[in-house]
Amino acid sequence: MRTEDLELAYEQLDAAAQAVSPETVRSPEHWADIDWTLCHVALSNRLLGDAARNILQNGPDFPLVIDNLPATDPPVMAAMIASTTHGERIEAVRTSAAEFLAQVGEITDDDARASVTFRIHDRDGNYVTDSTVVWSELMRLRAREHLRAHSDRLRSYISAAT
Repeated sequence: MRTEDLELAYEQLDAAAQAVSPETVRSPEHWADIDWTLCHVALSNRLLGDAARNILQNGPDFPLVIDNLPATDPPVMAAMIASTTHGERIEAVRTSAAEFLAQVGEITDDDARASVTFRIHDRDGNYVTDSTVVWSELMRLRAREHLRAHSDRLRSYISAAT
């Protein structure tokens, strides 16, 4: 499966995360969201990486459910934020993204048709909805919408501080 769009989205997120600093972002509320966002992306990369491994091992017809609660659960997020620095969070995103991208790159176009039930929880850990999507579409949404939205929000905190 092609990964260029995902790679670009991660590069843009990395650049936005590196651009934030105490000099460019002064609001504690913005920093709280920056911290949460980087942890969320790193943890969701791991969840999606597990799903990619599942597709690689079982093929596209095996029922696949991805529940994002571990990447939004408030106690999990608070623990990760408390135990890492901004730089460590950026590195966690980089490392988990590299592993995830390597797995996605191994998925064939045929396997990318795998149907995925995606169970969505909000940032407070509350259940929102289930949706069913094809893996390739989920990857398109991650690259072009999900990661882009996070990058845009991080960049907006820099412009808000100046």
